[in-house]
Amino acid sequence: MVKIIIKLLYIFIPILMIAIVAVDLLSFYSGITLSLISYLRECIIIGILFIWYQILKKKLHFDELSITQNLVRLAILIFLNFFITLILQMLLKPQYSSEFPPLYQTPSSIFMSTFMALTAAMTLVPAILILKQLIFYKRKRYTALFFNFFLVTVSLNAVAVFITKEPVGFFRFAPESMANDITLLLAIVSMFILSFRNEWITSLPRKKKLLYSGLGIPLYIAIVSLFDFSYRTPLPAYSLSIAALSYTMWAFLVLYGGIALLKLFFHLPTARVFDKKMRELSSLYDFGRMLNSETTSERLLPLVAKLTTKVLMSDSVWLLLSEENGEKFSLAARENLTESDVQLSPFSGMQGLNGAIAGKKAPVLVNDVSHNRQFRDLLKWKKNARTIIGAPLLGNRGKLIGIIYATKTKEYTFDVDDLSLLEGIANQAAIALENVKLLQESIERERLEQELKVARLRGGWRLLRFFFLCRREAGNHHWRRFG
Repeated sequence: MVKIIIKLLYIFIPILMIAIVAVDLLSFYSGITLSLISYLRECIIIGILFIWYQILKKKLHFDELSITQNLVRLAILIFLNFFITLILQMLLKPQYSSEFPPLYQTPSSIFMSTFMALTAAMTLVPAILILKQLIFYKRKRYTALFFNFFLVTVSLNAVAVFITKEPVGFFRFAPESMANDITLLLAIVSMFILSFRNEWITSLPRKKKLLYSGLGIPLYIAIVSLFDFSYRTPLPAYSLSIAALSYTMWAFLVLYGGIALLKLFFHLPTARVFDKKMRELSSLYDFGRMLNSETTSERLLPLVAKLTTKVLMSDSVWLLLSEENGEKFSLAARENLTESDVQLSPFSGMQGLNGAIAGKKAPVLVNDVSHNRQFRDLLKWKKNARTIIGAPLLGNRGKLIGIIYATKTKEYTFDVDDLSLLEGIANQAAIALENVKLLQESIERERLEQELKVARLRGGWRLLRFFFLCRREAGNHHWRRFG
């Protein structure tokens, strides 16, 4: 039933629009304007606009689109509005009277205003619906309340403008324009509050922030110029309600777009840090997922070294495992270490960095090895190890089971965040090693149990066979005596 009604509206709305154009042409040529027809015409226009809003709200599922997709559609709608107006101005060359509301001076003005009203409805209504999705991104408690308040005040302002026949947006607070000014002021207050609901900006990666900042400037210029270029005269001549609605929606786009553009610029200096954090979180997730998929230490340890090199973008990585006595370490995995580096490694005992990390059971960062008195001897072992970080692998009850190191060839190329990331990697690697150990012990225990079962079964068969052999020998002996 609902689908049938919507299909009928698709037919009925164009017929009403054509009828409005016919009435406007008749009034223009006859010079007769009836108040009743004027009110009826305005009610029809408002009704059509309301129906159009409801249809778009149900048909266009902007909530299913990503932020990028919604922004692209918003930009298309704005530029489409701008260029349609430009083409119509060039083709029709409309003329209007200077008073308010303006009157048609030529038949082309009627067609210009009609097309502009259609363009405004076709573009600004879906633009506000897209803006709603951006505002509702990570919505707060009263976001929906403020948005609905905005829609109510905008509607009341449109009705007030039509009744008073006073221009919107001047804040004269004269008796004849008091309703216009109060409703517009309330609408602007709600716009201002909603304009700071732009949490979607913080979730954008750095490249998109740069892209949107560059593209946002011409888009914002197009939005700002829409009122003087498109709406100031053609829309009030067609319908005061449409003009008021278009003005408030345009003002909302200007305010929200300006604050969003400023926030984009303010976030650009920290965008690289944000991207790094997101990359680190993603890397740790992938790191843990890949480690948990390995069931043997022979494959797990090289994977830890390889993934650590990739996540930290380090030049070399090596992983040490503690031996049984806990006083020595053996090299379990490495990345970008030569055989000479392995043979001359100073990381076999508890001296140096190993002792510092094992003593504190905490990660260590050496930003400049060459200027560090305690660890500068490491350059004799590896000349290009200018920055080094290390983190302990702690097992159950804080037992040290290993240490992981990473180096870079330039000073101060690791920071505290990298140290925390390496600590997270070490913790996940320690958990994965413990899981592998438990799995191997479980498999070994199960194997022993199976061997015991087989041994018991074989012992049972042997005992049973011995019993039957004894019975058979006893029977043979009995028959020999009887014979």
